[in-house]
Amino acid sequence: GNILTHAYSFARRKAFLAWCSHIWNYLDLVNAVLFTYSLCLRGIYVYQAYSSPTPLPSPDYPEELERLYTLQSQQTIVNAMNGLICLIVIFKYYDFQDRMKIMADTIKNSWV
Repeated sequence: GNILTHAYSFARRKAFLAWCSHIWNYLDLVNAVLFTYSLCLRGIYVYQAYSSPTPLPSPDYPEELERLYTLQSQQTIVNAMNGLICLIVIFKYYDFQDRMKIMADTIKNSWV
């Protein structure tokens, strides 16, 4: 029983180390985290926009609009980073096709 448990934990640790050795897995993880963060920012934006409507016309510039602008600009930056990572991750799938692998290898060799 103890030997099987030790062998199972060793195999899991080895699989985890194999997972950690690929850069594509890190990019997928960062992509998922950025996507979740973007969804949270959008949820906060919608909640704040509907919870405190701005009376118009108003004599001064409302502070709520500045907070909403900040949230929207943060979400735009996060979405841009997420899109860039998605574009990079596309190269992972080029390895499965021989014709597309030529392009991926060319880009990979040009970075060296």
